[in-house]
Amino acid sequence: MVELAKVVREQAKEDTCATVAQVLGKGGHSKTDKSPGSYHDTSQRTGIPESTIRLAEKHVKAVEEFSVLNSSPKVVAIQTARELRALPQEERQEKISAIEKEQILCEQYEEACQEFPGIKNLPMQEGVEIAEKLY
Repeated sequence: MVELAKVVREQAKEDTCATVAQVLGKGGHSKTDKSPGSYHDTSQRTGIPESTIRLAEKHVKAVEEFSVLNSSPKVVAIQTARELRALPQEERQEKISAIEKEQILCEQYEEACQEFPGIKNLPMQEGVEIAEKLY
């Protein structure tokens, strides 16, 4: 979706048939940016809501900057990336390591639940430990 929005924006900026009236709308003032390539214009051209395009771009940026967030839900990845950017480098690395450990634990738990369905009712760490003993 982000790539589509990017292509549409570039194409819109090349579009030379926008008039002042199209850009500004009634009264010569615009509350939203309707210029070719703007979020509003891209939304109109693609049918994708502006908020969805903005959210997708923020998510892509978060995952590109912190690949460890690639399996996180969009909103969680965006918020976590914001928090990571605010941390000093050393603390940031510690937080990234903690996220990686949590992801490994989640994967192990999912595998354990598939192998031993009764584990689903246990806390993650406990379920993984019991599954390891049963293997």
